[in-house]
Amino acid sequence: PEEGTPEDAVTLARADLVELQGKITRALSGGPEASGLDLTNRAHLEETRARIQQALEAQVTRGL
Repeated sequence: PEEGTPEDAVTLARADLVELQGKITRALSGGPEASGLDLTNRAHLEETRARIQQALEAQVTRGL
């Protein structure tokens, strides 16, 4: 986050990413046949899940 971003906003954004990550994981579970997703949608969700994971693992500099 940019300098000066309120801590509550950072916390809520993280919570939203965690929730979205869970929804994507559930949508992808069971393999292509079980999920009903075509190749394009599956690839999109897998890429999005990877980007969310990277964001959640990123080091955040916090001025405490």
